[in-house]
Amino acid sequence: MAAAADIQRRKQAGIRRLGNDRTFKGRLVEIKRTEKSNSYGRKHACHRFTIRSAFKEKIFEHIGYIELNLLPYYEIGEKVIHHAGYSIPTKAQKDPEILRVCIECGEMIPKGRCTCAYCGSGVR
Repeated sequence: MAAAADIQRRKQAGIRRLGNDRTFKGRLVEIKRTEKSNSYGRKHACHRFTIRSAFKEKIFEHIGYIELNLLPYYEIGEKVIHHAGYSIPTKAQKDPEILRVCIECGEMIPKGRCTCAYCGSGVR
């Protein structure tokens, strides 16, 4: 059952096969937030991350619930890491004394916690 959920998440993120999605390190060039509607008319927030390394530039999209806003968490120019299989990048320099974002669901994780209180996934 977990494999079906993983395939569903990959399709929503626009990842067609495992070969296309690899861990990617770089600097955050741009982040945009837009609203999209699915086929049932339900609105979702779409965050579009543009990450540039020395030779490549890649774009990753995360589609989450409408109230989700990741714009205040990230700063343009900071180093980030996109982990294979996830659509939200993590900050390269993590400080345990600040809030972090869960790359699985997009919720903010309070300082000092090692798992997400909403989805239960471990923090990277």
